[in-house]
Formats: sequence, C-alpha cells, structure tokens
Amino acid sequence: MSAANEILDKDLTSLACLANLPYYFLLVNFYEIHLFTAALAFLIDVSTIGIPFFFTRRNIHAHDAPFVKTPNQEVAQDASVWYLQALFGATVYAVVVYASLTSWLPVYIVTHFDGVRSMRGAHDASVPALIAVFVPVGLAVAQFLFTPAIGSRGNPGITDPALKPETARFDAERATFGQTLAWNLGFGKDGFTKRAEVLAKRSAVLIVSSVVNTFFRTVMTIDGSEVTGALGWAGVWGLAAAVTGLGFAWTVNE
Repeated sequence: MSAANEILDKDLTSLACLANLPYYFLLVNFYEIHLFTAALAFLIDVSTIGIPFFFTRRNIHAHDAPFVKTPNQEVAQDASVWYLQALFGATVYAVVVYASLTSWLPVYIVTHFDGVRSMRGAHDASVPALIAVFVPVGLAVAQFLFTPAIGSRGNPGITDPALKPETARFDAERATFGQTLAWNLGFGKDGFTKRAEVLAKRSAVLIVSSVVNTFFRTVMTIDGSEVTGALGWAGVWGLAAAVTGLGFAWTVNE
C-alpha cells in the first residue's frame, strides 16, 4: 500500500478537527460568538476535508476489520481501550489549556488582542468543564495518534510478541539524522521502533498543523489580533498536542 493510500478520511477528519478547534474556541470564549454559529462553521471546515476522502481513500490496516484480526487490531479496535485513550487525550488538552487560562494567558490575550469582548471563558474555566468540551478533541486525537500507533501491522511493538520486526546493528555512517537522534536519546540500540516512529511523525504533523493553522487564521481573520498574540495562542495548542503525543508514547509503551 502506498503512503498516499495510508491517509484515511478518519485521520484527516481528526486532524482537521484538532487544527481548527483552537480558532473557534477563541471566538466563542473571548469574542462572544454564538456557540451554534461557531459549531456550524467548525463542522463545515471539518466535513469539507473528511467527506471527499471518505469516498476516495481506503482504510489503513489499523482500521480494517477482517474476520481474523491481528493482536494489534484487537487492541486498536477494542472499544473500552479506545474510549479510555480518548478520555486521556481530552484530559491532557484540558489540563494544558486550564493551566494556561489560570496563569499567564488572560493577561496575554488582553494585551495582544484589541477586540476581546469577554474574559468569562477564562474565569469560569475548570478541568471537568474543559474535559467535557474537549470530548471531540479526545476522540480525534485517539483516532489520529493512538489507533495508527498501536494498530498497524508494520509496527507491532510489544503488543504482539509473536511478530518480530527485523533489526540491525546501528551503523553511524549510514544512519539518517532521525536514527542518529533516536540513538543518542536512548530509544533502543536500533533507534526508534516502528511504533515510536509512527507516533513521533504523527505528533509532529499534529503540532505543526495546530500551530500554523491557528496562527494564520487568527492573525488574518480576527481584527485587532497581533502577531505576537496569535503566536502565543497557537503555542498553547501546539504544547497541548506535544504533551498528548508524549502521553500516548507512554500508554503504548514507547
């Protein structure tokens, strides 16, 4: 299967959700945009990405449901495990955003966003409330990070001890930069495992997508927003994505 065919409508829909939600979260909580209006625009943004790929791309192995599932697929498609991972992802995002809202972020927003209408979203924030709000985030991040990391036939990790991926001694002369970095950071004698590589690459895509999309949409469409303000707001979500990626590295034993 080619790399292009590995891209699934579910993955792109999840990525679109994670990349666009910070922008609408800002509008609802600090600009008093009606929740229904923001939700409708958000749904349009996400569906315009997901629907075309639903009809044009096939599922990756992690999402397949053959009659005989591999051990990896059993874990990836177990409903209780998957929903617990979704709750974990939502909680990580909620904690990172809550920590920002109750410390430096309110003053930062007032300083760098001229058109802010309300700070109620920051004052009323709580971890349980944010977890409830971030349920779609949890579902999306579990879909985009956890399922591919744990469920692909090419990266069994320790889930399926019967599958032994080929290994080779580390060759400093022929190793890529990523392999050398992994070696120096202690990710095993052969560098990243396949599972860790999948998780690292997808986490990087999530971080970049969240930061870049949030920054440009904020600074280009919200009147009175400064470049510094947009960078700070985007950075909150980039940090949340990074911490979530590290959290999933722990949950999938990498």
